Amino acid sequence: MRWSKISSQKKGKPKKKALQPRQNAKPAKLKAAARPARSRHPAKSPKPSRAAKPKKSPKPAKSAGPSKSPKPTKPQKPSEQRGIPSKEECFRLWDGYRMPDNIKRHTLQVTRIAVFIAKKLKESGIKVDITLTERGALLHDIDKILTVKNDLHGEVAEKILLRRGYPEIAKIASHHRFKYIRDPALTWEEKVVNYADKRVKHDQIVSLDERFTDLLIRYDVKVPDHEAIQMFFQLEKELFGIIHLDPMRLADYLSKERP
Repeated sequence: MRWSKISSQKKGKPKKKALQPRQNAKPAKLKAAARPARSRHPAKSPKPSRAAKPKKSPKPAKSAGPSKSPKPTKPQKPSEQRGIPSKEECFRLWDGYRMPDNIKRHTLQVTRIAVFIAKKLKESGIKVDITLTERGALLHDIDKILTVKNDLHGEVAEKILLRRGYPEIAKIASHHRFKYIRDPALTWEEKVVNYADKRVKHDQIVSLDERFTDLLIRYDVKVPDHEAIQMFFQLEKELFGIIHLDPMRLADYLSKERP
């Protein structure tokens, strides 16, 4: 009996009664929809967008002053326009072609004589270019060191000066050789430089006789060209006849000239 009661109790548990709402229970409050958080200050209405201001065109950079025109180049001297080197350029060529000191001294003395005679000729009404004469005298021996062992003296100088753009100087340099005294087309500048060269032994002013004697001995000339020698004496007579001076007093005249 007991066992049956117990077993009957175990079989199937009694169903729980469904919970019924209480009569006085208040309905559950619906959750309020989330509201936006209130700011402390009242919301301001957005400002109307301003129209974009037109960009100002950049101002041109201020110049320090009025634009300066380029400096005009120095006008060339008439001698430079003609292709005649300056004295400074002549001296640079001396160094460039390794002119020995003894030849420099000889050249300076030849130049003194040539310029003196050219000035006197011009004063006497002869159309002679003093500047051309001077620069031709300064460069007449420019090739001396290059022609010591050959007979091309004057020819090499001519080529050097032609390459440099000095055709008139080149002609004077080539025509100062002894043989060119026969050329009937010699200019006054060529005559003067050729004669001046024959009046200087090393760096001393001498007569034509003394100079030719020295040249014949130094270069061991077996057969002198007497005709050419006589033409130099004729040239001397012509030059000093025009300027009315005594060729034997040339050293005295030069000593009185301003350096």
